[in-house]
Amino acid sequence: MSEPSEADLEPTLSQARHRVTNTFHLLSALARLRAQRGLDLTALPALIWMSETIGLLGTLERHTRGAEIDMAAFLRDMLPSWQERDADGTIELCLEADAVRLSDAVASSVALIAYELTAEAMACHFPETRRGKITLSLTLPREGACRLCVTDNGVGRSAGPESFGLWLVRSLTAQLKGEFSVTGGDGANTASLVFEPRS
Repeated sequence: MSEPSEADLEPTLSQARHRVTNTFHLLSALARLRAQRGLDLTALPALIWMSETIGLLGTLERHTRGAEIDMAAFLRDMLPSWQERDADGTIELCLEADAVRLSDAVASSVALIAYELTAEAMACHFPETRRGKITLSLTLPREGACRLCVTDNGVGRSAGPESFGLWLVRSLTAQLKGEFSVTGGDGANTASLVFEPRS
């Protein structure tokens, strides 16, 4: 009896991905509900963060194509929910993405980095009702390299201890064996990650 082909297995794999995606989104909803009912206000931000990252990983699963994940499609899918963080509607969130496909392990790290950098820019670079624009880009600048970049025209990050988000970005960058940099100031800020897509 011959081995089933990838085309034969695709309906089964698609159903499995659908179930995994639904499981992630259920966990996300449960974490958010727990956050809403929690009495310990110090735990609230952590529970909301957990809810959002579980949902993010579920959405990532939805964009699996064979052994890789379509990152451009994933980022397009996530942008509206990230835009919802701006309750005042003063920040324009834009995406520029090449056709980038990454393995599961690399994609999950890059997805979390994109989320953290976008959240950091929205929360720290646009105080009060300052209007502005954040552009998230994922490009293939040269053979064997991928670049994730978040730029904005906000005020930049104020001095002080590094946030959990930036600490996590640096930790994930080390796992990817990539290079992370932050440059700029008032009106021109860039956070950039360069990594090997096959790392």
